Amino acid sequence: MPQPLPAEGKAWLRGERVDAFKLLFNQHVRILSGPEAGAIGWIVAVDPRTQPEPIYTVEITDGDPNAQVPESAIEPVALPPDRSSQLSGSPAMAADWPFDQGPNVAAITTRQVLNDGLPILRVTHYSDDHDWAFVCGTTDATEDGRVIAMDEALHLDPTLRSIADLPPGWTAWREQVGAPWRRYRDERA
Repeated sequence: MPQPLPAEGKAWLRGERVDAFKLLFNQHVRILSGPEAGAIGWIVAVDPRTQPEPIYTVEITDGDPNAQVPESAIEPVALPPDRSSQLSGSPAMAADWPFDQGPNVAAITTRQVLNDGLPILRVTHYSDDHDWAFVCGTTDATEDGRVIAMDEALHLDPTLRSIADLPPGWTAWREQVGAPWRRYRDERA
């Protein structure tokens, strides 16, 4: 299971400025160079361990849903009016959103889910802060942990709607995609 985020990571996920990162979580950006140059999107994750600069995951508005982009190849842009109401948690969006946390709230996943395409086979809803983890179950290594937005998890696996009512302090797991989810109270959650 990925380890809890340090205080600095949690502050970044709340949209606070952190010295280690020039860009904010959920910030609207334009990609300046590379294969996705000119694309507009949203910052949904960051890998601070990359050198010489952080690599951000940008959810692209039109096109490939995610791009891995170095900090120097991104610039902030103004938020379009049609998207600003979604970020403020508009009632229209809340009506069909299945989870207790908003679509732009951070969640934990693994490198294997994001980069290697492994399926989400274990989901934990933490009782201390109501965070969620959507993981493959193949690793507990901290270095494999990644941060994504809740809506990105649902985009990766729409069947997660079926366990969105998982109570805090519980975990659901399945043996493979298509298998039924099994739920249990998790003392570690």
